[in-house]
Amino acid sequence: VLFRSLTGSGAIAMLGTEGVDGRQFIGDTLDLSFAADRSLTKVAGRGNVRVDLPGGPTTAARSVRAQMFDGAGEAGRGLTSARFADRVEYREGAQGKNAPRSATSNALVIGLAGDAVTSAQFTGGVTFAERGSLDASAAAARYDPVKGTLDLSGADAGGGPRVANDEITIEAGAIGVTLQSEIGRAH
Repeated sequence: VLFRSLTGSGAIAMLGTEGVDGRQFIGDTLDLSFAADRSLTKVAGRGNVRVDLPGGPTTAARSVRAQMFDGAGEAGRGLTSARFADRVEYREGAQGKNAPRSATSNALVIGLAGDAVTSAQFTGGVTFAERGSLDASAAAARYDPVKGTLDLSGADAGGGPRVANDEITIEAGAIGVTLQSEIGRAH
């Protein structure tokens, strides 16, 4: 196991595949652990953290900012999950016909397969926006970027689940949204 620690505004860019840039980690402090096969198995960042995940032919580029994050994975697979906390800002670039998306929250847990985000669980004061077509908020949100769905639940100081676009506003105990089209379902 190889371990690296960077302090004082550290940054590391991972080597991508086929000439494409890889993941990038930035933070006031970064601690990284690698398996014998050179796959990243653990990473921790504190202070002004940013994690950039490159896009690909079928996935949008993503960037997450926060004050802290911890990632875990396994040899041969690399990182499989990451948890971000304290002033989380999630950004996702446009992909195909989908508009750019952004979210803010107190905490975020993402599932990873390579550089692709497979799931995102936002908690605490969640706001979610798809530029030009959707604004949403709730105490918690579960985002599935593969299916293009967003499930909002729970109430906090910002109120309960709410979704709005130019034509309609929906408030309910829980709201499910299909993002590739218009507002999906409320329940």
